[in-house]
Amino acid sequence: MVLFNGIHRHYQHVADQLTLEHADHQEIAPSRQIVIVPIGSLNKSSLRALNFARSIAKDSVALRIFYEPHEVEEFRKEWARWGDRTPLIFLESPYRSFNEPLLAYIAELHRQDPDAYVTIVLPEFIPAHWWEHFLHNQTALLFRKNTVVVDVPYHLEK
Repeated sequence: MVLFNGIHRHYQHVADQLTLEHADHQEIAPSRQIVIVPIGSLNKSSLRALNFARSIAKDSVALRIFYEPHEVEEFRKEWARWGDRTPLIFLESPYRSFNEPLLAYIAELHRQDPDAYVTIVLPEFIPAHWWEHFLHNQTALLFRKNTVVVDVPYHLEK
């Protein structure tokens, strides 16, 4: 009985927080949306995610985390050909970490505009075979207030 009462209280607490009874539109709608596409390399998957981002926000930006200074100029040349005039932001990560610079950048955006929604559009390719999933690193989801993660799949063929 204690377990069932605890579960009931949990569901009631969730329902109380989600009710529209005392809500207003400012509470529900974000004031601004910032859309970021982290891009490790330019390929069909990353360009598909970039196109999706542009479809949901005209002022979306691409984000490239680099580890070595020479990578910036090489990537800029590729970006000039494939980036379709989308703004490109570079973040340095001397310790070869992807998550820390990305999370720090998102934290700074939230510091500047706490009510804005930051949408991260992640390019992901789906391997053709189940066992190939183990060969490719998956990015951890970001559990932050006002942060939305959208996964844009690109299915590989056999």
